[in-house]
Amino acid sequence: MSKHLAMLKSRHPGLAHLDEPLLAARDLLILASRRGKILAAGNGGSCSDALHFSGELLKSFLAPRPLDAAFVGNMRGYPFGGDMCCLLEGGLPVVVLGQNPALLSAYLNDRRDSRAFLAQECAALARADDALVAFSTSGEAENLVWAMAAMRARGGRTVAFTGRGGGRMGAMADVEIRSPAAETAGVQEDHVILYHCLAALVEESAFPP
Repeated sequence: MSKHLAMLKSRHPGLAHLDEPLLAARDLLILASRRGKILAAGNGGSCSDALHFSGELLKSFLAPRPLDAAFVGNMRGYPFGGDMCCLLEGGLPVVVLGQNPALLSAYLNDRRDSRAFLAQECAALARADDALVAFSTSGEAENLVWAMAAMRARGGRTVAFTGRGGGRMGAMADVEIRSPAAETAGVQEDHVILYHCLAALVEESAFPP
């Protein structure tokens, strides 16, 4: 068993039953990071979770991440390349949807319907080898349901972090990671624990010691 899952089971036994979906999500995200990219999205506090999760993947989280040799070799051709290679570290390709205010304001001005603006970004950015990680405490956020539909229409895969009941998002996700909590704050607290574990699992696989 991964040390990260062992720690989850020890510290948070109420979430121990989620080891299988966490491993399935890890495998899905590793594949997406190698062949394409990872998209992430949420609303309100869950948007903050999407940003937080992306930060754990874009740079080192719990362990050192060496740069790949080809990148280092190419950077050495620049006079500042040595300094850059000392400061940069390995990362995974993650884009958080909904962070472009120019696009959001233009879309809402043209369409006057907030349900599809995340799906618009997904339709433009997503490719068949990509994966979308969507965060919602209820699992019923319509703009996320639509974004997941756009991702699947592009041939991509989806991971949904949800709360008790799972909602429509849980039902349509390739992998659902469902908090057993019922209240919004409790679900969000569980989500932080769970996506930290997932980020650690992904890092462990993508950047082995």
